[in-house]
Amino acid sequence: MSIGIVAVAAVLLALVVAALVWRPDGSARRGDLRLRDQADLLEQTYDAILIRSPGGRIEYWNRGAEALYGFPRAEALGRRSHDLLRTRPRAGSIEDMENALLRHRRWEGVLEHTCADGRQILTESRQVLVRGLDGARILEANRDVTARVTAELEARRAAEAAKDTVDGMRASDARLRRAFEIAQLGLLWADPGGTVTLSDELAAMLCAEAGPRRMTWDEFVLLAHEEDRPLLEGFRHAGVAGAVAAVEFRVCPADRRTRWVTIRGAVAPDATGAARLVGVAQDITARRESEQRLQQAGRHQAVGTLAGGMAHEVNNMMTAVIGFTSYARNALPPDHPACADLDEALHAAERAATVTQQVLAFSRQSVMQPVLLDLNEVAVELAPVLRRLAGAHTTVSLELAPELPPVRADRAQLEQMLINLVANARDAMPAGGRVRIASAARELAAATPMRGEGGELPAGRYSVLTVSDSGNGMSEETQTRAFDPFFTTKPVGAGTGLGLPMVYGIMRQSGGDVWLESEPGRGTTAMLLFPASREPVPDADRGGATHEAHGRGTVLVVDDEPLVRAIARRSLEQLGYTVREAIHGDDAIARLGSESGPDLVLCDLVMPERNGAEVGRHLALTHPEVPILYMSGYTGEEMRQRGLLPAGSAFVAKPFTPASLGRQVRWRLEHARANGNPAMTR
Repeated sequence: MSIGIVAVAAVLLALVVAALVWRPDGSARRGDLRLRDQADLLEQTYDAILIRSPGGRIEYWNRGAEALYGFPRAEALGRRSHDLLRTRPRAGSIEDMENALLRHRRWEGVLEHTCADGRQILTESRQVLVRGLDGARILEANRDVTARVTAELEARRAAEAAKDTVDGMRASDARLRRAFEIAQLGLLWADPGGTVTLSDELAAMLCAEAGPRRMTWDEFVLLAHEEDRPLLEGFRHAGVAGAVAAVEFRVCPADRRTRWVTIRGAVAPDATGAARLVGVAQDITARRESEQRLQQAGRHQAVGTLAGGMAHEVNNMMTAVIGFTSYARNALPPDHPACADLDEALHAAERAATVTQQVLAFSRQSVMQPVLLDLNEVAVELAPVLRRLAGAHTTVSLELAPELPPVRADRAQLEQMLINLVANARDAMPAGGRVRIASAARELAAATPMRGEGGELPAGRYSVLTVSDSGNGMSEETQTRAFDPFFTTKPVGAGTGLGLPMVYGIMRQSGGDVWLESEPGRGTTAMLLFPASREPVPDADRGGATHEAHGRGTVLVVDDEPLVRAIARRSLEQLGYTVREAIHGDDAIARLGSESGPDLVLCDLVMPERNGAEVGRHLALTHPEVPILYMSGYTGEEMRQRGLLPAGSAFVAKPFTPASLGRQVRWRLEHARANGNPAMTR
């Protein structure tokens, strides 16, 4: 049972006590006015609170119930709660629940309720049967847990203890205050003269001194973030005007992370009859962070969708640009004046392809080639490149732990991440500085929340690679956006903003995470956490990397893009192959039926008429001895998710160079011959 439900049940008992001890002549015993005054705060709580008769008729329905279920109080009172809310226990039946209340005087569990607008929600419910002077009543406190976690076990025990001390709650407003403490709710009182009193809990939320605090309203406002202070003024004016007001604002202490606090309140008379603004406060930092993760997940998904479509078009064009530019460059003598221009054109095309791959890496659609790696070995071998990248005024040091567990990762992607992190460090130290690359083994005793889209990093052993610098550092606001795509603090033209998002995407795709620590003026530390590997990667994961590009045989190239067909034909013919072309899937099937079968089909996946997967299925039926090699400007992962790339199929991503295409074709032919059954690897 959550902490909030415990508090609500405890306060409900106090409310009933207040009703029972009130005398018919309107007088009250000492302490009753204070109890009733504090019980008025229940109207400000977010939980749904109702009191019903043993027959199920609703006798009390607070504002929290109106907000949760959408039924106005006037409509709910007198109705049977189970009929109004269409109550269905998640375990057992309504009869079981009612019988348990009669036998044990209490029941707790999860209920399915239907709101006024037809929405079905899950509520965590605690119900108590109390016998008073005017008969029995069932006290019920419900909280929406459809998207929230249940409270800690300690809170459950505290709730049970609070329920077991009904008699003690009858005479003690200290118990009522304890209930608010357990619920982690803070209290605020503001009198007409502008004096504000904070409870212990609210003082802690606002990072003020421990204990109740009395201050002026202006001093209270200064505890909030500078940009949010006008919101508190608006809250005060709305509350004084008689409305139920609510405000959410930030608290930014110098030595702690930003926290979010919400206060909901209204004017209520105190024990003397004087009107004062009373409010219930709650720390909503966790909720706000969850909302930010959801928003970031939406941005990631949008960029991923954009990346896939962009990759298809750009990679098709870059295949032709890189291929034809390479041929033009190789056809000229080294001292030809046009060579420098062609080199620049080739460099620009490769950079465009690299940016596309960075976007794909961020959206976790890049094609990974994981192998067993020693992080120390990669760092040592890449160190000369990193030192040149950092520049003469920056020192790059290595502090590597011995016997570091190996990891499964894509070596090229790991090197790209290190290059990006060192480049960021260099840019943060325009006058030079220090970059430290360290490694260590780390044991996570428990699952750890992951940044961005949420989820957890499982408990276990990790190999950690850390890149630290002595640069300018980042503010907390910049850190929250550091992994957003295309966000950059660099001047226009000085960067794409894809460096850290690419690191984030690769680490999530690799099953790890990236942690960022930074403070303005104190540098930045990026930690890459890779799950430690215990078993070697099969040799098949490295297949094809050392094959020669030249070969023999007939290749049928199927692609609806003329430029791609042209570069593929020229590349393969220069490597010794005979090439035939088909302009789309139907053309390929017609050629397979009218011409002698090729030795291999090189087929694009996304085409009009028939797609590549349909061509592959037809080939398996009519020419099972002919292997197929798929290609696409989309990534292989996206093609698999869309059902266009059969599981286990050979795939080459665009853009490709003439040599890389030749190696893939030769490896596919040799692999098919070695297996003896090409259809098994389509």
